[in-house]
Amino acid sequence: MEIRAQYNLGVLFSSDTELPNKYPKMENGEIYFEITSEKPSSNEEKAFKWYKMAAEQGHVSAELNLGVMYHQGLGVKQDYVEAIKWYKKAADNSNTKAQLNLGILYDTGKGVEKNVVKAAEFYEKAAKKGLRDAQYNLGIIYYNGEGGIKHDYVKSYAWLALAEEQGSELAAIFKERVDRKLEEKQKIKARKLAVLYYREHLKPFLN
Repeated sequence: MEIRAQYNLGVLFSSDTELPNKYPKMENGEIYFEITSEKPSSNEEKAFKWYKMAAEQGHVSAELNLGVMYHQGLGVKQDYVEAIKWYKKAADNSNTKAQLNLGILYDTGKGVEKNVVKAAEFYEKAAKKGLRDAQYNLGIIYYNGEGGIKHDYVKSYAWLALAEEQGSELAAIFKERVDRKLEEKQKIKARKLAVLYYREHLKPFLN
């Protein structure tokens, strides 16, 4: 498990005797660079310059990374509106990480009016292409039942099951809590849906 995930779990369990009724979502767009490095960079301005040049010529990964730099204020002044602009370009070219990051901005209302329905649409696009954190966020949205999205514990269970399958510790924990909310008939339905989602939205991307 990543150190960040271990820390987040520590905070989760130390801040409350029970897990919160409203489950948290993944909101850290910085981890969704197409290329990542554990070492801090002293050349963020240069990176921004070259990403911008490539993005303006339609390079999809550059569009994503440029969006992340605007999102996080790396090498340029933080600008959520510009981040959304470049995420949308990459998302329109089926970049799942850009779709996830767009969902996060609509979910949190940064650079755009908060719109959970719109966030869920972007999460679902990425979730169906196998992106774990999008599956997790979508599962949480269906559990919380917020912003025009109705509670749906069956769908919540199914999406969290997919995220768990890809190693999400938080998804595993919250899936068990969702499971306890389901009646026996719903549990059967939820497990069948999880299998269907696995076959359609995860297995093809694991091969």
